[in-house]
Amino acid sequence: MNRENRPVSREKRVGTGGGSVRRRGSGLGGSTGGPVGHSGGYSDRGGSGFNAGGGGTRNRAPVGKPKILSFVVILIVMYLIITQLGGKNNDTQNQGQGNNAPSSQTSTSTPWQPSEPGNTTSDTGAYALDNSVSELARSKRTVLQGNGKDTATVMVYMCGTDLESRSGMASSDLNEMLDADISDQVNIIIETGGTQKWQNSVINSSTNQRYRVTSKGLEPLEKSLGKKSMVKPGTLTDFIQFCEVEYPADRYILVFWDHGGGSLSGYGYDQHFQGDSMTLDEVGTALKNAGCNFDIIGFDACLMATLETAMVLEPYADYMVASEETEPGIGWYYTGWISALSKNTSIPTLDLGKKLIDDYISKVKQETPRSQGTLSLIDLAELKGTAPEQFKAFAKSTGELLDGEQYQVVSDARSSCKEFSKSSKLNQIDLIDFAQKLGTNEARAFAKSLSGSIKYNRT
Repeated sequence: MNRENRPVSREKRVGTGGGSVRRRGSGLGGSTGGPVGHSGGYSDRGGSGFNAGGGGTRNRAPVGKPKILSFVVILIVMYLIITQLGGKNNDTQNQGQGNNAPSSQTSTSTPWQPSEPGNTTSDTGAYALDNSVSELARSKRTVLQGNGKDTATVMVYMCGTDLESRSGMASSDLNEMLDADISDQVNIIIETGGTQKWQNSVINSSTNQRYRVTSKGLEPLEKSLGKKSMVKPGTLTDFIQFCEVEYPADRYILVFWDHGGGSLSGYGYDQHFQGDSMTLDEVGTALKNAGCNFDIIGFDACLMATLETAMVLEPYADYMVASEETEPGIGWYYTGWISALSKNTSIPTLDLGKKLIDDYISKVKQETPRSQGTLSLIDLAELKGTAPEQFKAFAKSTGELLDGEQYQVVSDARSSCKEFSKSSKLNQIDLIDFAQKLGTNEARAFAKSLSGSIKYNRT
């Protein structure tokens, strides 16, 4: 198909917030039976870049032992997971990344400040990238040739759901990809599925399909894969392996496109296979079985910038791009960062991530100015090196507070910290904010190590 015969969707949405522009986390309540998200979302505070799932109820009353016990369980589970942060190390640094030199694990820029309850943290423009890297960070697995010699394969796992069937949001993002200046060194491969209706004349909703996005339009690769659940690990594994075999590259980028439910329910909702999602352990299974090392894994979905998500992705990726917050329906803006990657296929990952985040925040401001928007670029290699020991000390010291019956200290820290998608009862909080408010030496050190792994954030 040629560029003029591209998928046709409704005109670009220009909204004023909660009106006609649906949020990525919404539409999955009662009638649809889906597992994630809610339109009310989080509405009044900014974010640092990391959530923690759980944390109990949000009130300032003394917390009884049963609720504290559940909090202790969460700490124990997180500790058991974080000690498994792993994957293969190698001795080569990621050339061309601009962040090779050992440095302090502390972030050199602070893109956010904790806000008081009820106040909105406003974006004040682009921040400086944190190019530092801790000497404890593992080596990057993606090694670039540099000087524009690299090839790139971008895998977009596009589970359309009600975002497409009701509002054509996937079609809009496909058109944004088609608007990019795509280099011959960049392959953009899409798997489509998971929606009852595509709002364009090209893609078939009765079967999963694969396309390559080219400068001339959508090129069909697999027109009839059968109707497969987009939230089953095997479907994702097959897609990744297909892309790696058919379009080998120096750097791989994976984008999860759909709804997100954070650490509790994970990624995705398939309208053909309702009542299911791809939980984080299933995401890990899919990535492990695929056997591909990624430069970036990103979530164009709500609420996925959690520590648990980062820990699951770390063995398979060097960086994560995700949002603590619910995303407005427009989602990421694809034209800019794909064009930047095509212009210089050796662009440092930090610069590419910054471009993606800046464009996203700009579009949210322009098109849905009342929506909350935040997006972060997380260095998973640094997180691997700095977080486990700090978290161990943090969990131990917090346990000692509880053993000493200082419940009010923990309760107050929890009740006053940043919270996301409160109306959906996910109870996801900003982990850095919580640790800082807890105020122990171990908590502050843990917050510092987490901040160091956040290389760029806009709110």
